[in-house]
Formats: sequence, structure tokens, C-alpha cells
Amino acid sequence: MSRRHLVMLLGLAAIWGASFLFIKLGVEAVEPAVVVLGRLLVGFAVLVPVVVVRHAVPDVRAMWVPFLVLGVLNNALPYWL
Repeated sequence: MSRRHLVMLLGLAAIWGASFLFIKLGVEAVEPAVVVLGRLLVGFAVLVPVVVVRHAVPDVRAMWVPFLVLGVLNNALPYWL
């Protein structure tokens, strides 16, 4: 494993671990729905600029049902539970 990969792995671990720490602290102070909304908004705010810069905007009109199902089953519902 190169030094670059090790740094990337440690950065990912820090981000991933911090999110669970903030969830634990957040659940004690706010409702789960607010925590879910916050995580989804942060993810949206990070990923949208990446998609726009890469010019990889999918045709959402043709795929809105799969996006909705994927979003609910893989993101919103597990974070809520």
C-alpha cells in the first residue's frame, strides 16, 4: 500500500467515524428525522458539485422512480432506523 493510499484510507476512516460520532451526539439532542435530513443534505451538497464539474448529470426525468426507490431504501430508511 502506497503512502497516498494510506492517507486516503485514513481520511475516509476519519470522515466515516466522525459521522457516527455526530449521529450519536445528534440523536440525543434532536429527533432522528432531523439527523437523517442533515446527513442527506450534506451528502447532496458534496456530490452535486462533483457531478456538475464532471459534466455527468444523468437524465433524471427518465429515471426518477429508480432514484426515488434507491434513495428511500438505501439512504433515508436505514438512517432513520
